[in-house]
Amino acid sequence: MGNMRNGRKKICRTAGMIILVLLLFLPGSRADAADKKVRVGYFHVSGYQEITEDGNRWGFGYDYLQEIAKYTGWQYEFVDASWDECLKLLEEGKIDLLTCAKSTPEREEKYDFSEYRMGVMYSVLAVRDDNDDYCYNDFESFDGMTVGSMKGNHDRQEFENTCREYGIQVIQRVYDTEAQMKEALYSGEVDAVISSNQRVFENEKIIARFELGPFFCIINKEKKDVKAGLDQAMEKIIMDSPYFEAQLYEKYFGENTGYKIALTREEKDYVETHRKVRLAANPNTEPVCYTEDGEQRGIVVDSVKAMAKEVGLEVEYVKARSYEDAIALLEKGEADLIGDFYSDYSWGARHHVLLTRPYLNVHYVQVSRKGQAPEEKEARVATCRDYFFNSMYILKNYPEKNLIYYDTEQECVDAVRKKQADITFVNQYTAKTLLEKDRNLKLSGNTLYGTEHGISVAVPEDNALLCHIFNKAIANLRSSEIDHVVETYMDESSSRVSLLSYIYYNSLEFIIILCVFFAAIVLVLVYIMIQRRKYSRHIFKLAYYDSLTGLANIYRFEELVEKKWLEYRGKTIFVISLDISHFTTINETFGRSAGDLAICYVGKRLKELYGEQLVVARSKVDNFLLFGEYTAREDILRLLSHMRKEIGEFHYEGNRLYLSYNCGVATERGTASTSVRRMIDRAEMARKAAKKDRSHTRFFNNEMERQLLREKKIEDCAKDALENGEFLVYYQPKYRMTDSAVIGAEALVRWNNKEFGFMNPGEFIPVFENNGFIVELDFFVMEQVYRMIREQLDQGKKPVRISINQSRMHFAQENYMERLNALRDKYRIPGEYIELELTESIFASLKDISKITGMLKENGYFLSVDDFGSGYSSLNMLKEIPLDTLKIDKDFLSDGGENGRYQKVIRKVVELAKELEMDIICEGVEKEEQAEFLQSVGCIYAQGFLYAKPMPEKDFLELL
Repeated sequence: MGNMRNGRKKICRTAGMIILVLLLFLPGSRADAADKKVRVGYFHVSGYQEITEDGNRWGFGYDYLQEIAKYTGWQYEFVDASWDECLKLLEEGKIDLLTCAKSTPEREEKYDFSEYRMGVMYSVLAVRDDNDDYCYNDFESFDGMTVGSMKGNHDRQEFENTCREYGIQVIQRVYDTEAQMKEALYSGEVDAVISSNQRVFENEKIIARFELGPFFCIINKEKKDVKAGLDQAMEKIIMDSPYFEAQLYEKYFGENTGYKIALTREEKDYVETHRKVRLAANPNTEPVCYTEDGEQRGIVVDSVKAMAKEVGLEVEYVKARSYEDAIALLEKGEADLIGDFYSDYSWGARHHVLLTRPYLNVHYVQVSRKGQAPEEKEARVATCRDYFFNSMYILKNYPEKNLIYYDTEQECVDAVRKKQADITFVNQYTAKTLLEKDRNLKLSGNTLYGTEHGISVAVPEDNALLCHIFNKAIANLRSSEIDHVVETYMDESSSRVSLLSYIYYNSLEFIIILCVFFAAIVLVLVYIMIQRRKYSRHIFKLAYYDSLTGLANIYRFEELVEKKWLEYRGKTIFVISLDISHFTTINETFGRSAGDLAICYVGKRLKELYGEQLVVARSKVDNFLLFGEYTAREDILRLLSHMRKEIGEFHYEGNRLYLSYNCGVATERGTASTSVRRMIDRAEMARKAAKKDRSHTRFFNNEMERQLLREKKIEDCAKDALENGEFLVYYQPKYRMTDSAVIGAEALVRWNNKEFGFMNPGEFIPVFENNGFIVELDFFVMEQVYRMIREQLDQGKKPVRISINQSRMHFAQENYMERLNALRDKYRIPGEYIELELTESIFASLKDISKITGMLKENGYFLSVDDFGSGYSSLNMLKEIPLDTLKIDKDFLSDGGENGRYQKVIRKVVELAKELEMDIICEGVEKEEQAEFLQSVGCIYAQGFLYAKPMPEKDFLELL
């Protein structure tokens, strides 16, 4: 089959090239080629091929097609359909081209395949990320699981073959779209989903990967000219942009952090039996690893703890005196892993260890005295014994005889300060800490580019299982978490500079100054004034300018903007906050030196392009700020468009990196009360919102801030409000209209907040439904209702039935039924007095609602559906759900007049309810003519302001 296909490929390619050449040289052929329309099947898969609400297409497959069009001049006519439909359309000749197809004998017979692959894919079996029932590639345990997939998905066939190989059976459910398949997974309708890796994963855990292979474009066999043009274009893409495929994958799936990889059963057993692992590291490299108040701290310690937590392990630090001592502890079995091992296989083999993938990158800083730069052959180099950087760089550039060995990097820096050595080399993190502690010393640090390397976790070479576990922990851990650890320690080390360090390391100079002061106070004062002026300029630069880009920092930015208030008084001004999209990808792919250079490049270009008319600053990491006068929204959009165009490419070591930006804009009229900090905060808020926007640009509005602050206040005070009795239960009576008798009531919650007063339920109920607090609030209402009914029964009175709203959040609680029954049993309430009121949207959003409602009926609860007819109702719901009462939505009464369309619907609903032996009640009755109409069609129960408004418990009991 392989040789046959190769031969067929060569023949088709030759024929295609001949056809293409003829087309190019025939009269009018160039115009025809440029204007040729190619019909493309467009199936929707997140990340691969999508379409936004405003009609924009994007994704891996879409971008690849656009690149092909650059060489062919094609114009595409996209046909949106499912994968199965696309295959059928291609076979029938109704489309010309389809992407993302694996090669199978059946497809080879029906379609032509592109000469070159589009990419590589493999099959993936994934469960929800909170599902810990399965181990990685443990196929025997998959027996009996329910698996979802999409129609026409070749991965399903691969999975079936694998199941036959392992002798297992699964229940398969097939869906038309990816959205339906995901919904089935999240709702619990299926245990797992089968797909390819070419999609965006959301809150999923991969439990199996198999059948790695290429995927191609497929073409209708009649379209030889399309195949010829396609093959030639793909060949040129490969030659002109060899990394185009990898760049697309990084663009659309590089940030695919919405999944984790499960542990194998062997790995899981290891974690269960070795709950604690012992960590050793070099303790003399603050802030990488160091001891403070008897506790081990540092970037390495916290990073390894984060990895261990990801896989269910705990870390116990084993104290080591040095790097060599840490290796010795590992060799003696007194430690299980080293957290700061140089990521070099030769270095690992030398010390008989296995290395994980790198989780941190470091480069080195050359430390020397200011104004002294000895030649390499003459320089005395301070370094540590058994130091990886010796073989990596130092011995390649300096003679062995010039090396002076010390125990720690701190001692090496001290040796340079004391002129015992000329230079030393220290990792970037430790160098920053040491130089900041001694910033008044006449030392300078120069970063060595091209010398960076990774930091890995090392384990004994006979414990490959632990190495695999930590590799998965690193893969599952978001890079931002490691970045946060690094930033925390670097910020902390920056705050430790003090005058005492200057005095300690410059004691002789300090004594001389004191002597001179007493000998000639005037001269000393002059001297001090001069020194202070120099020192102030130095401090000013450190405090107000970014050391990496030379731009103003946020503090200088605020100061410069405040100075411009007078100039812009009465005018509208703006602050733009922008960052580089997917900046961590640059660091991870090319190293932190590339990231630093990218930041410098962006800062330099911003200064060149806009420094004359705008205030430009770098606030943190890859964030920049711009300030200027606001004229119109279109001007801001043109500015951002120009910026993206002019600063859209960055070249690093022969690589062309495409930069995109997230931009948030805040505008305000310049007055004496205008706050720079407030505008920056608003621009930051808009920038964060822009990350979720396809345009990657958002303008701040006051409603955004007010809504966020108010919702946060509501969330923060809800629990205390419940404990303090701020929530009240009101009752709105239900009436039998024929004799105005009260036949029941609906329990409603009201909140008399100490800050906001009585709040509209429509304001706080959605907040509680989002954060889950609605469950506790509903049970509070139920308990108040049960207590009231119990008191009536104890007094010998006959209560009426009370309906209590139930949120969809209840049905996500595993103990819902047990908790519901326990509360009813506590107050000994007969089932005839309680009705659970379910909103109609619950029936649309929950797949197993019939099972849940069936259990409620079995436990003796009356059920009603609220807002019937509000947009989700269906005859299937009435057929499958054992409801007792339909509650007609009040909107059906808005079409005043007996002959209105809504009233005709009500008449039919009443007839249907009676045939199904269900009670029916209409809510929102406010007018006499509405009541008369309802009675005329047979609906005799009503609820609304015509009869009574919601009232406190005391008033309701008096009404009864």
